[in-house]
Amino acid sequence: MSFKNIIFWNIVLIFNTLYAIFAVITLYEFYNVAILNNVRNYPWGLEHENPWYYINGNTYENVMLAEGIIFSTCTITIFYQFIKLRKMAAFYAVLISTFIFILSIVNGNYKYL
Repeated sequence: MSFKNIIFWNIVLIFNTLYAIFAVITLYEFYNVAILNNVRNYPWGLEHENPWYYINGNTYENVMLAEGIIFSTCTITIFYQFIKLRKMAAFYAVLISTFIFILSIVNGNYKYL
């Protein structure tokens, strides 16, 4: 394997780790709100400059579950391409996952419906 390939696959693994971290964070938030029902420390409503999905606990847990599943799918897809050493497929998987990550940031910046 050449030096360029080693650098490429290291970058792919760094991005994959980032998406895995976000998958764990969002799925933990879903678990914390939906399963454990720890909702008293969350500032529900739109008065605190919160994103739109802070309207209530149900909306928040649905958004966290959706983002967790999406980031888990991104992580699994990138890891599968890494194992198979499919360079172009891994590149496109990272590119699409980065676009999805940007969309989730934009989604978190919307304050009202």
